[in-house]
Amino acid sequence: MKHDTLYGRGSNPLKAAEDLNQIYIAWTDNPLGVIIKQHDDPIVFDESRGEFVCRRHLSYEPMKPKTDYLTFGWRAKKGPQESNKSGFRAVGHRVLLSPDEVEKKSAGGLVLIEKTIVAEENKAVICTVLEIGHDCWSDKSTDYCQVGDRVLVGMYCGKFHVSPVDGKKYRFVMDTDIVSPLPPETKE
Repeated sequence: MKHDTLYGRGSNPLKAAEDLNQIYIAWTDNPLGVIIKQHDDPIVFDESRGEFVCRRHLSYEPMKPKTDYLTFGWRAKKGPQESNKSGFRAVGHRVLLSPDEVEKKSAGGLVLIEKTIVAEENKAVICTVLEIGHDCWSDKSTDYCQVGDRVLVGMYCGKFHVSPVDGKKYRFVMDTDIVSPLPPETKE
């Protein structure tokens, strides 16, 4: 179990309590763990600072990482992959991705024109990693993803190419364009 103390400060007791609540909300939006116990100290006047101070003590159980392979210092398998049937190779700091399919019909059943489909493909942000270049994340302590991961990438980043082997569109992005790996999909 770990412990943390949040501090709220203000020119009067009400402002100190409001400040503490805002800090607490920020802590719970990005939690370090599951809160087991918490208690507040009474609001006191800090003469050295000339302001009111209130404290909230938290005891929490640290959260376990969702994926074991993304720990500090972890490295992905890079270079040519047997599973990559696109005919393309990721080199340098580039990552080869297979973008998710874009709907060719609107929700109302209208067939979309090619220009609209291309615009939607450029906006797509979820892709599957097919191959990772040898130099990807070489300046970082940990790699961001591995082959086979579904990842979130920046909108409008990278370059699309149609494969001469299978005719599908593939996307090349720089290693820094990958924002985050996505959790594996659960099948019920």
